[in-house]
Amino acid sequence: MAIFDALRQLKAELREFVRQAVANAIQFTQFTLSSSSGERDKVAGHRTEGADEEPYDYEVRRLQHFGFRSRPPKDVWALRVAASGGATNGATVAEDSTRYGPSDLEDGEVALYNTVSGLEIRFDKDGNIAIRSAGGKTVSLQGGGKGIARLDDTVAASKAMAGWMGQVDKALNALTTGAIQPTSDSFASQTIGQVASASDKSQTG
Repeated sequence: MAIFDALRQLKAELREFVRQAVANAIQFTQFTLSSSSGERDKVAGHRTEGADEEPYDYEVRRLQHFGFRSRPPKDVWALRVAASGGATNGATVAEDSTRYGPSDLEDGEVALYNTVSGLEIRFDKDGNIAIRSAGGKTVSLQGGGKGIARLDDTVAASKAMAGWMGQVDKALNALTTGAIQPTSDSFASQTIGQVASASDKSQTG
């Protein structure tokens, strides 16, 4: 019986050793500092000696999908992995927070967001792409600063057209005095219609 008791004890000790090893290698923690490059981030350490233990941080490298990079704010949850089991070889491989981003995604939908409420790019379940800025902020395409005309936006008369209309006024009135009333003076400040057509593949509010 002593042999079986010893084996049971050994099994329990091995189980605890494996549990501790896994706990040290994979940790659910929070960001305490993030860097622009992601190479010198920090996450909160895991207290092992009770509530009175002094808090400490692990320095980690932030690993994300190639072609995509985000900089998580402080206190966002992260999954820290100790590569090769070494405490100094830490990397974060996932991060998330329910404080930010949409909470109404349907099955299969994807959203890009940051810490600003209302800012979102959503790929919805029907194949549409919705781009929304926050609080009337700008959506810039190709780095441009000019507005984009929408269906039913008004079209302003140009000074060049007003000048041409002035020449037409003069020519007609030279043939027959008073044939038409001059329009060129007020024409430049008027609108001449609305945008009548636009792509139905790109819509805006």
